[in-house]
Amino acid sequence: MKRIAWLTVIAAMLLVSTASAAYVAISAPQTVNVGEPLEVTGTTIAQGLTRPSLNPGFSTEIVLYYAQHTKREVDRKTIVVQQDGSFSTTFETEGLAVGLYSIELVDPTRTTFGSSSKIRQLVTLVDRSGSLTVTSPLN
Repeated sequence: MKRIAWLTVIAAMLLVSTASAAYVAISAPQTVNVGEPLEVTGTTIAQGLTRPSLNPGFSTEIVLYYAQHTKREVDRKTIVVQQDGSFSTTFETEGLAVGLYSIELVDPTRTTFGSSSKIRQLVTLVDRSGSLTVTSPLN
């Protein structure tokens, strides 16, 4: 009877230890000029490890939200994890309003990514074109 109890405990520990969530981290500049492309890159390799936590070919979406007062979806792109664990996409900012935007990686099952993952980042779009003045002498 004790043997069955111990085997049950060991089996439960093995099941719990193998069910870990994947690591993923996105990166983007904090400030982008309106009209310039917003490049978003990411990795699925946690610091200190050599293997990606997601298999190559895994795909999900990255969403760009306008987040000034309320969150409103602006654009959505699909990313695919490459052999080296990286992924990237580009959002066009031409015609977007100046302000605060949020980039968010969609977790397909809401349990795919672990708590150490970075799946959100704020980006500020600025327009400095009105603050530039060019003057030249008449002669």
